[in-house]
Amino acid sequence: MADTVIYSIEAPNGQTYKIPGPPGASQEEVQSEVLRQHPDAGKTGQSEAQQATPLRPNAFAETAGGAALGRPVNRGQLNVQEKPRPLESAMAGLTKSMVDIPVGAAQLATGGNLGTSQLAQRLGQQATQYQEENPKSYVAGRVAGAVAPAVGASNIIGAIPSFAKSAPLIQNVGMGAAMGAMTPEETGKTGVELYKEQAKQGVIGGTIGAALTPLQKLAGVLRGPEQTSQMASAVEKARGAGYVVPPTQANESLVNRVLEGTAGKVTTAQNASAKNQVVTNKLAAKAIGLPEDELITPTVLKDIRTEAGDAYEALASLPIKPEVLPSSTMNIKGSPEIDPKKMVYDLRLIRNNADSYYKAYQRSADPEQLTRAKQAQSAAAKIESTLEDYAKSLGKEELLPALRDARQLIAKTYTIEKALNPVSGAVEAKSLARELRKGKPLSEELKTVAEFSTQFPKATQTTEAMGSRPQISPLDIGVSGIVSAITQNPKALASMMVRPAARAAALSPAVQNRLIQGELTPEQVNLAKLLMLQSGIPAANALIKGKENE
Repeated sequence: MADTVIYSIEAPNGQTYKIPGPPGASQEEVQSEVLRQHPDAGKTGQSEAQQATPLRPNAFAETAGGAALGRPVNRGQLNVQEKPRPLESAMAGLTKSMVDIPVGAAQLATGGNLGTSQLAQRLGQQATQYQEENPKSYVAGRVAGAVAPAVGASNIIGAIPSFAKSAPLIQNVGMGAAMGAMTPEETGKTGVELYKEQAKQGVIGGTIGAALTPLQKLAGVLRGPEQTSQMASAVEKARGAGYVVPPTQANESLVNRVLEGTAGKVTTAQNASAKNQVVTNKLAAKAIGLPEDELITPTVLKDIRTEAGDAYEALASLPIKPEVLPSSTMNIKGSPEIDPKKMVYDLRLIRNNADSYYKAYQRSADPEQLTRAKQAQSAAAKIESTLEDYAKSLGKEELLPALRDARQLIAKTYTIEKALNPVSGAVEAKSLARELRKGKPLSEELKTVAEFSTQFPKATQTTEAMGSRPQISPLDIGVSGIVSAITQNPKALASMMVRPAARAAALSPAVQNRLIQGELTPEQVNLAKLLMLQSGIPAANALIKGKENE
């Protein structure tokens, strides 16, 4: 960048003076220098009071080519700031970042001729004023302006198969070198000198890219193994149902490992199971139409089955339709007798037989048992169809859907009863998981419980099997006592609460809601790299040039 710029100012005597000066000189400094070099600049031939009027404040910086390029400094207008405001600096930074790549590419293509180097020099001079006045706003604008070019570059890079398959170090060095070479050269150099400067900037960019590689590896360690889409989906569904997951079972990041290691993996899993038991009980109650906080007992389940059986009784109470014998003389088609009471009884019996055959098949894998189960299901479906048609003919078409709902409800009560602790009222999630593995159809709520237990068995231990769960162990007390004795500070005894606090944190919403890793696409990874490079290369350039000028 040039060490001086040319300032132009209109004096009261009607003449315009041009003087060289450092970039960013204030209005007052320019006026003083003009008066020092040209004492007559402030004279107009008017009265002494009028001659005291200062120079008109219209100084602005310009390049040797004569085109005004700096920020105009208050040309006599009202409410115009002498210095750039933060928003202006942010916009200047945004614009600079967006034009850097095309300007840098034009410089390389023309060897600095055709005015490209002069353009880069002007842009650099203009940007310096905004950066010096509001550095934070300017940097924010630079980052924002780098996004659009970086997105385009990342898409182009992602479309190159050979580059995408190369090692991270090669990718980072290659992108860094390209970005460095495309950074505009603002010292006005042309030809060979320009290419040397751009090559140096390419080396700087490649070096920064190489430095990113160990940082990427460190980020990978902190992030942990890549989370599968299946695990992310399971965690999301579990959190939606109200379950909690021991952090390392969902996401083995370094933070989660340290947190759970401090808390104690076994106790954390036990605490999670205790919380999850409440959720399981609520889901089971909801599945059979009970309030979520109602305790499930064998008596409650029996009452539900009795009430659901009323649907069978309503269908069985329909009148018997007598058999009609066929008659060719009367042209009458025959029809069998329909006895709803007997048919409902047969339906129950056949359904139970089908369930028994399916269970036998699950135990033995005997294909004959499977065939019998399917035959029983087919017979049951035929009876239901006959009853449905008969109920419709009597205007009672609502009875059969009620029967089906009742049958499903009764089936759910038996499934829950099989997993129920009759004393505590706790429903064992692992029992429902076993039913799911056997292929038994489950309702939405029971299937949620079963899938969660299948994915996170350590988080669905029964409270009866865990026994007591002391939150402060002898180890906690002993360590805190030793620390207190060594430091001779009784307050150190409070350290015994570190592990319980870590367990509470591990199962808190703040940690649980962040167990799903954000997936980064290759384009997003490249974008992040390019943004880091675009922000790092100018800083490295400025540091090197500052050292050279010392």
